[in-house]
Amino acid sequence: MRKTYWLYLGLLVLLALGRLAQKLATDTGGFASRYLPLIIVIILVTGFIGFMSHKPLFKRWVWLVVFWLLITASASMFFFSIYLFIAIGTGGYIGALVIIAGLALISPALAVLYKYAFQSPKLWCKGN
Repeated sequence: MRKTYWLYLGLLVLLALGRLAQKLATDTGGFASRYLPLIIVIILVTGFIGFMSHKPLFKRWVWLVVFWLLITASASMFFFSIYLFIAIGTGGYIGALVIIAGLALISPALAVLYKYAFQSPKLWCKGN
């Protein structure tokens, strides 16, 4: 894989680990708040690597389900950020911008996951 892909994946992992460290240091949040960003990034990185190496990882239906779950969650977060902009006012701008920046950051990985799950028929023709 190209160096830029590795840099992108490293940035995703680094930011997820940074969020985990921040939550652990301040002793805030529950399991989902602490570990879910890292779990999602690991799933995205796994799909990204599977696509770039042209190898089927797990079954195809797993990636279809993961893709739709992540798209649904991303759309929900986008609409929540709009709510923060409109309803909360100036106090919600920073939170909304952080959400939108996070969604913009993972959108290339979601695009690759879409290609991996939907547009790679030769890859999955072995009964996966």
